[in-house]
Amino acid sequence: MVDSWRQSEAVQTAYAEGVEGYLSGFATALSAQTARNGRPLTEQEARDRAVRMLSELVGAMVLARAVRHADTALSDTFLHTCRTRLAQEAAHPGVSHP
Repeated sequence: MVDSWRQSEAVQTAYAEGVEGYLSGFATALSAQTARNGRPLTEQEARDRAVRMLSELVGAMVLARAVRHADTALSDTFLHTCRTRLAQEAAHPGVSHP
């Protein structure tokens, strides 16, 4: 992932398609959940939230892996904090979560 920018256009295209798949799935799930809660999102709002969620998830994984051997507790904190926040967002997507 980190070095995908060094890869061929074909590899980058496949990577972008995979990322779009995640974003689409997240946005669809968020839209369905907020509609059930009576607070539907626009397509753009769902997409923006999906981008934020995927970015948080990937960032937490990258940081956790980067410090894993030097500071296991910090690594676990990145993962636990991100997991908790994203689970809250998934369960209650229309509510602000700190």
